[in-house]
Amino acid sequence: MSDNKFIISIGKTIAHLRKVHNLSQEDLAELSDTHRTYLSEVEGGKRNPTITVLKKMVDSFDISMSSFFKMVEEKND
Repeated sequence: MSDNKFIISIGKTIAHLRKVHNLSQEDLAELSDTHRTYLSEVEGGKRNPTITVLKKMVDSFDISMSSFFKMVEEKND
C-alpha cells in the first residue's frame, strides 16, 4: 500500500468510527486535544496525524491501536 493510500485509509477509518460513535468533528477534536479543521484534513486524507493525536482519537473510540490499524488494512482490501 502506498503512503498516500495509507493516509487516506486512516482518515476514512477515523471518519467511520467517529460516525459510529455519534461524534461530531468538533466532539472528536475536543476529545483528542486538536482543532476541528485539523481533524477534517486528517479525515480527508490531506494530513498525516501525529501518533499522539492518533492515539487520543483511537482512545476516544475505546479500541486498541492494533484494532484500529487492522480496520485501516481491511478498508484497503
